[in-house]
Amino acid sequence: MRPILFEIGPFSLHTYGLTAALGFLAALYYCQWQAARNHLDVEFSADLAFIGVITGVIGSRILYIAVTWERFADDWMQMFALWKGGLVFYGGPMLVFPVFIWLFHRKKQPFFAYADVLAVGMILALGIGRIGCLSAGCCYGKITDVPWGITYPHTAGAEYLRQGLPVHPTPIYEFLLCMAIVGISIWLNKIKKFDGLVSGWVFASYAVGRAVIERFRGDTVRGFVGETGLSTSEFISIGSLAVGIGLILVAWRRNVPRYTLDRADGAQKPA
Repeated sequence: MRPILFEIGPFSLHTYGLTAALGFLAALYYCQWQAARNHLDVEFSADLAFIGVITGVIGSRILYIAVTWERFADDWMQMFALWKGGLVFYGGPMLVFPVFIWLFHRKKQPFFAYADVLAVGMILALGIGRIGCLSAGCCYGKITDVPWGITYPHTAGAEYLRQGLPVHPTPIYEFLLCMAIVGISIWLNKIKKFDGLVSGWVFASYAVGRAVIERFRGDTVRGFVGETGLSTSEFISIGSLAVGIGLILVAWRRNVPRYTLDRADGAQKPA
């Protein structure tokens, strides 16, 4: 656990902020790479990736503030201290999704083709960002006796953390989940018969994986939904699973073909 990498005078480089930046750069590179391979507009893809990251961070922060409102009651300026951590991932897609729908409708671009690229970039950025969560001491797991359990040397989390008891390294679990989703998505993108398959897979697989990982998490910052016993993220995972399956079914039923670029006239057309 190393929340601050180094300090030079008044300047502090927070691990959380650094990994968030690296995640953004990786997502940007991935989106440009896959856009070029799928004969999509690379510049438009980069713009979408940038808008998606900014909008996603805003949405994730809004949801975090919503479920931890009491933390900011005495100092509301801390709402803007993103470098200290404090994002609930699902808030990002909840804001990004409607923004993207509006953008694609306005620009008249193929939604499913770009969604297959951007969804994977989002998961890639999330996975890298989870390394920052580990360093910051957030998103920690429950007490465990598994050989790979970890201890936190100092943290403001649960009492059992301060006692030095080993816990599940849940940020690492999610990092591995995200990297597995990215790897399979790259393969699916090569063999898919219609656009929408990859983005649907991303939403559905992450929902299932996240719901499983939630069972091992010990922090309760996200809160719980009523008397269901489900954390906020578990509850939203149900919606994410439905969205993923819905994307695949809609794209399949509409027979959305893959897009290629006609090199002769530069016009985009179905494969």
